[in-house]
Amino acid sequence: EERWSSITEVTSEGLTALLVAARYGHLTTVQWLLKEGGSTLAEVTPTGYTTLLIATQYDHLVIVRWLLEEGGSSPAEVNDMGYTALLLAAQHNHLGLLQWLLKERRSSVREANSHNDTVLHLAAFRGYLPMVQWLLLEGGSSITEANSDGLTALLLAAQYGHLLTVQWLLM
Repeated sequence: EERWSSITEVTSEGLTALLVAARYGHLTTVQWLLKEGGSTLAEVTPTGYTTLLIATQYDHLVIVRWLLEEGGSSPAEVNDMGYTALLLAAQHNHLGLLQWLLKERRSSVREANSHNDTVLHLAAFRGYLPMVQWLLLEGGSSITEANSDGLTALLLAAQYGHLLTVQWLLM
C-alpha cells in the first residue's frame, strides 16, 4: 500500500513526527503515533533527546505524565549531556513539572548531569529563585552539595550575578 508520507521523515533538527508532536504539546497526536502510527519511544534526536525529554524541555506536563504513567517512558532517560527529565525541568525553570516529578517519587533531587550538577545547581546557576527556595525548603535539596568544579548553589549564583538568589541563600 502506498502512503503519502513516511514515518521516518525528520526535520532539519532531526525530529521525527513523534518528537515534533511532543515539542508542541499535542498529546493525542503523540498517543496515536505511538499506538497506531508506527512511531516508537526509541526515536531520539541526534543529541539524545527522547520524547519524554522534549516534552519536559517545553513544559508539557500532560505529555510527560502520560509518557511516564501509560506510555512506557522512564524517568531515568538521559540525553547526551546526562540530563534527565528532572534536570531539564530545572534548567528551563519549569517548577510545576519539577515538583510533579519529585512528588510522584519518579525522580530524586540527587540526580546529576555529566558535570555533577543537581537540580539545585541548575536553578541557582540560572537565578531561578522560587525554584531554589522550593528545593531547599520543601524539595529535600542540600545547600552543601558541590558540582564537579567544587561549586555550590551559592557560588554558582554569585558567579552568574544572581543577586537576589545570593542574598536569599545567605539569609
